Amino acid sequence: MKEQLILSMLSLASEQGLGNVSLSRLANENGISKATIFHHFTGRAHLIEEVFAYCHRLALKRMRTIDLEGNAEEVLLRALDHWSELYETEPLYSFYRIVEQESWTNGQARTIKQTFDEMLIAQSSVLIEHLE
Repeated sequence: MKEQLILSMLSLASEQGLGNVSLSRLANENGISKATIFHHFTGRAHLIEEVFAYCHRLALKRMRTIDLEGNAEEVLLRALDHWSELYETEPLYSFYRIVEQESWTNGQARTIKQTFDEMLIAQSSVLIEHLE
């Protein structure tokens, strides 16, 4: 149930904005009472922390080194496949939408955004160096 609540909050927040999703709405979407949410999380702030932590762990699991073997076209296609999988598939797509929306006001989102921006820049730099 805890993971389901995290994924549900992620989906709702991606569509409506993190600040616009109440615990009542989350409970209604999952057919449960608010008390059930409090069984898993101490409050809304704790739930949001868990959403960020869950997705951050998932993103780190999915990150991998891009194989640089082969010609330029093969390497670029592998890089595009990797980035597409990482940034365009659920639940990470919703997570990145939230991170982008919240990075101006939420320190945790800002840190995650900076980390992933730096990772993308580093991978891009390695690709460019390899292809030159």
